[in-house]
Amino acid sequence: MSSYENYTRTSDDYDRTRQAVGIELIKVGLARGNQPLARQVLLDAGCGTGQYSKALLSQVAKIEALDINANMLCHAREKFGQADLIHKISFHESAISTIPLADNTVNGVIINQVLHHLSDSAAHDWRAHRAVFAELARVLRPGGAIVINSCSHLQLERGFWFYHLIPSALRQIKERTCDISMITQLLFDAGFEAPENTAAVDIVMQGDAYFNPAGVIDSEWRSGDSIWALATEEDLQSAIKTVEQLTTTASLSTYFETHDQHRSSIGQLTFTSAIRGA
Repeated sequence: MSSYENYTRTSDDYDRTRQAVGIELIKVGLARGNQPLARQVLLDAGCGTGQYSKALLSQVAKIEALDINANMLCHAREKFGQADLIHKISFHESAISTIPLADNTVNGVIINQVLHHLSDSAAHDWRAHRAVFAELARVLRPGGAIVINSCSHLQLERGFWFYHLIPSALRQIKERTCDISMITQLLFDAGFEAPENTAAVDIVMQGDAYFNPAGVIDSEWRSGDSIWALATEEDLQSAIKTVEQLTTTASLSTYFETHDQHRSSIGQLTFTSAIRGA
């Protein structure tokens, strides 16, 4: 479960503010495994409302979808017909550190924008991440592929224009986010091989909503990015006041352009794939 965002509260609005992105990159990563994609049993670790499972269900043999939040799973199940629920997808209410599957059960693993919700940091030697990667390696068959959708520290710093409005929250999210080089090392330590990293420069997490800078004032718009859950009430009000003042002086577009200028070259997301060793 997220250690800072209340997904029981936000699950009802989740699909209005977030979407499955990078599906083609995920498929490329999974295809590195030793089974054809169409024959793979796939674990969607931290599946949320099932957006990624829905997008990939027709591409794989079966999906084991796991999330610790019952409300998220409830919304996920609603996306699938009865035949799918019987034959193609199973849901599990569980933490990603204690997966209720036997050893060597799945051929592929996806974990999308989940790791930063672990209560973890470099000061603790990324213990929670290490436990999760060990558990994912346990259920993944040798030769199977894992694909992780995360953000590098550079992407956090320069890929999201509005993060500059809440600097304290940005510092916190960086502290709890493994940079890509550390993710690579942790994968090696857990027995994974041949990691590859791809920065997705064309993907915008919030879609068209991201390009509406006045959206900061709207709570539903803010629910499209979990970083706002780390902002104090004081910081939130300061951010809203800044946007309102920029709007009054017709400077909001300039502010957006100035702080968004690096996104097109570094992207917002990095997709890391690796193969479980023998």
